[in-house]
Amino acid sequence: MATMRPTTIALVLFCVHAPAQAQPWSNILNPTRAGNWAGNVGVPGGIPSGAWTQCGPTIVPYKGDASTINNALLACSGSNQYVSLGPGTFNLSSGISMGSLGNNVSNVALRGAGASATILQFANGINCVSGPENICMLNSTTLYTGSGNVLPPCGGTNSSDCANWTAGFAQGATSITITNVGADNITNGDVIVVDQGNDVAETGGYIVCDTISPLVCHQNTELGSGNGRVINGLEYSQEQWVTVTGGCSTPCSGDGPFTLTISPGLYANNWNNSGQVGVFFVKPTVNLGIESLTIDNSAGTARGNIAFYNCHACWVQNVRSIGGNRNHIWYLQSSRGEIRDSYFFSTRNGSTQSYGIELGEPGGSDLLIENNIFQQIAAPIVGGGVSGAVIGYNFSINNVYTPSTYMQGTYPSHDAADSFNLYEGNVFNGLTCDDIHGTPGGVNTYFRNWLNGLDWNQGTRPTQQTFPIDLDAFCRGFNIVGNVLGTPGYHQLYEAFPPNTYTQGQCNQTIYELGWGGGICSTLDAAGVADDTLVRATLMRWGNYDVVSGAVHWDPVESSPGAVPFIAAQSTPASHTLPSSFYLASKPPFWGVMPYPAIGPDVSGGTGPGGYAFMIPAQLCYWSVMNGPADGSGGVLGFEASSCYSNRTARPIPLPPGNLSAVAH
Repeated sequence: MATMRPTTIALVLFCVHAPAQAQPWSNILNPTRAGNWAGNVGVPGGIPSGAWTQCGPTIVPYKGDASTINNALLACSGSNQYVSLGPGTFNLSSGISMGSLGNNVSNVALRGAGASATILQFANGINCVSGPENICMLNSTTLYTGSGNVLPPCGGTNSSDCANWTAGFAQGATSITITNVGADNITNGDVIVVDQGNDVAETGGYIVCDTISPLVCHQNTELGSGNGRVINGLEYSQEQWVTVTGGCSTPCSGDGPFTLTISPGLYANNWNNSGQVGVFFVKPTVNLGIESLTIDNSAGTARGNIAFYNCHACWVQNVRSIGGNRNHIWYLQSSRGEIRDSYFFSTRNGSTQSYGIELGEPGGSDLLIENNIFQQIAAPIVGGGVSGAVIGYNFSINNVYTPSTYMQGTYPSHDAADSFNLYEGNVFNGLTCDDIHGTPGGVNTYFRNWLNGLDWNQGTRPTQQTFPIDLDAFCRGFNIVGNVLGTPGYHQLYEAFPPNTYTQGQCNQTIYELGWGGGICSTLDAAGVADDTLVRATLMRWGNYDVVSGAVHWDPVESSPGAVPFIAAQSTPASHTLPSSFYLASKPPFWGVMPYPAIGPDVSGGTGPGGYAFMIPAQLCYWSVMNGPADGSGGVLGFEASSCYSNRTARPIPLPPGNLSAVAH
């Protein structure tokens, strides 16, 4: 994974529309700086499998290829049912395909007898677009995600699945106008993608960057293999996935114009800045789920354990994933997915491209990653062109990376156009925004996280890049609210930012590293990315506790950055009262009896720094139920969501074979 450095951001602010419903952050954040997270992430209406029934007999463990499982999934497709796998170990010589078995498998789940009871050991995977995966959730429609997939302008040859976008660009807009709709047509209920060509010059604010002068943007050598589709040599990294709720009750196709109602409204405030905007539609497969089993790739050849490709409202729940190669889950060109209540153990390499959940390229929109445990994963979650996502209440320990002196954190932004995402209530070593593969887009929010800035790496405490928050060049417009930051006795410096100079020791023991173009407090990286003073100037900080100050910061200067193009000025919030959550209406049912909220300036008596943090459920599960080692070392642990979260959720926990009727807990 290379040392992760920042990127770029975007422009001005006309016609700002507030979200249709009041969001929990409404009295804290300016609407140009936040997403429509409440009620708009994860599988719509919740994971549906509780009401589903078993399809066919329970498949007992066997040794051989995956055809028995694949055929059962195909036979049950579209039926709102699940295929049941019995307890024991399946030794599979090939991968499982969900979604592309001839008739576009949908509305079916693969359910084991328990996360540690049903074990799928894979020797080889199945080809899934660009490489082998152990389980592939894929619609066979062509994917326009870089890698040389060039889509001509609509109206040209081979433009059956795109349209021109001619009106409706304001932030929050729920009505857009399109023309020249391809022959594959759009119908109410379809998922479509709105996208925009990348900026080709510095905007002075929010920016999504293409290949230009390396002193302005990262020298993008990946044009054609990065985030978006490519039109006339220009990459379209900025995307948002929306559902058509009106305007095409009969299929829309042809010249138009057609006025569509979409949900959710537009997140960003820079649509049509480039004048090169468009729509494409991928006809995703829908409602595919993987539940209550182990996927073991320790001796397998697959690139990853699970891949979402062009999948809408698809999920992973109560899964134990072992031995990811490049990654455990690759979430690509999908929307409204959900990854929850699961345990991810070990990445094969512990170095470059050793990820837990990889979001991109592009990652899609409105994903929910909630209540998961990551152990010995180099980078637990890595952003790559995802928007409107929520990463909530996850726990990581021992981010194994070579050399062991280097601390790999979680990377909300590691590719172009990661924006309007919320990281809430997580317990991680740190959060980093970099510019390795293009400008991140920015405007992400960190709320009520406990970020220790140290943790373990292979039995030792790292000494490099040990800061809770790292926002490199072009990571503009971030919001950092109500977090607990640092390790007492280790961190010594509140913030480091250019053009000041610091020793390496000072930088490594800093709470905030802000705006550097190179390495740790280093000006200019190998690609010539310059330092960026706008990172700190556009950063909103409010109500954070850090171990250097030993106090909560309610600073009216830090909380009120001025306007830049496409990011409005932020006023200081009127009070020190913070909502419990920026996306949940109340304490989630999986929470149990622990204090809620667990982290923040309004918490007292906790086990974390200053008493401002209690353990979250996933962290408590690791320590108290799974009996995980204090430094995250050792082998894979047993895991079962129902053992950790007995009052976990109103959604179902599958029962062992013999009584496979779904019940709510």
